[in-house]
Amino acid sequence: MLCGVLTGQSDLRYRSDDAYSIQPASLRCQIGGEWPTTEQHPKKLLDQVRDAIRLKHYSIRTEEAYVNWIKRYIFFHGVRHPAEMGAAEVEAFLTHLR
Repeated sequence: MLCGVLTGQSDLRYRSDDAYSIQPASLRCQIGGEWPTTEQHPKKLLDQVRDAIRLKHYSIRTEEAYVNWIKRYIFFHGVRHPAEMGAAEVEAFLTHLR
């Protein structure tokens, strides 16, 4: 695809976590008309988790369970990235589950 044709457009992309994301066409134009690779944009946290679980050949149900628990943890703390949180947030989440 040519960048000139795609300028100002967006593409709706399906992700594996049953969500949709809109990718501006300008992203493709910046790197020669293709979607960004992992060198340009690191993978999102849940995609990294999925990759690690699949590397260990865990079942798809185990993967879904792990990802859902991580999502619950993130949403419990107001959609903060886990890298920003520490032991106090883990304790608060676990106490909430009791």
